[in-house]
Amino acid sequence: MAQVMRVLPSNKVTNKKERFGGVVRKVFLIQLLLACCCTYGAELMHFGAEAKKLDVSGSGITVTENAFSGKKAYYCPRRVELRTNGSFKINPDAYYIISAWVKTVDPVPGHMYLGLIPCTSDKKYIAHQYYSDNYAAVAELAKPAAKGDESITVKSGVKWKASRFNVVAFNAKADGSDLPNRELSSGIVSIKRNTPEGDVITFSKALKKDYPAGTLVREHSLGGYHYLKKGVIAPGSWVRWESPKVKGSSIRKADMAQVILVINLADEYKERGLFVDDIKVEEFAE
Repeated sequence: MAQVMRVLPSNKVTNKKERFGGVVRKVFLIQLLLACCCTYGAELMHFGAEAKKLDVSGSGITVTENAFSGKKAYYCPRRVELRTNGSFKINPDAYYIISAWVKTVDPVPGHMYLGLIPCTSDKKYIAHQYYSDNYAAVAELAKPAAKGDESITVKSGVKWKASRFNVVAFNAKADGSDLPNRELSSGIVSIKRNTPEGDVITFSKALKKDYPAGTLVREHSLGGYHYLKKGVIAPGSWVRWESPKVKGSSIRKADMAQVILVINLADEYKERGLFVDDIKVEEFAE
């Protein structure tokens, strides 16, 4: 009887260990499942040329049977920009990956761009130059500027750069509420600093309207679409092109109701065509 009494506590300990081990395994499996769920995003859009109506736009784009998956793919002729007809809204707290399977038409390398076109609710393009990375950096016209003038004078101290790729946005607001601002000058030719009246900014073309003294202005930069990836496409076989995972807040947001996907070839390679299949947008929580 004494021997039996000595065995029972040992069994209890063993059972407790087994139950504890089972709990640990369950917790581990749950964590693994959650990790897997975080790895794969929700598919927001998918374009694969299988639809009865062409769901991308671009001059001369047709459907081909040279597909990566399914029975059809897009054929993009030379010098053509492919745009998806559908669009999606960006959650600033989410993350996104854009991908597509691509293949060069000719057995030679090609350079390709994969990006987003920010648009208003009616799909009106919002260009890069309508924005500013530092919208609070405004300056003030030191004196009136008239239609036909090729320069403006601002109060000294602005840290702008003369460049044909830099322009001036008029009627700017330090809180950024003017963005997207389409009231822009032509490119800045020169900046003459610290004159008696202020800094003189000269443009490549004359102003199209009058501006009173005190008007707030801001320097903006010209630019293209919001490109997520660009580089060389290896020839001869289908290649999956995938953007980095980007946070929604890093993509321009002011007045941006939606974005359209764009795929195009670099200028120096636009003599060649491209096959495109399985264009996808995936959204991730983290």
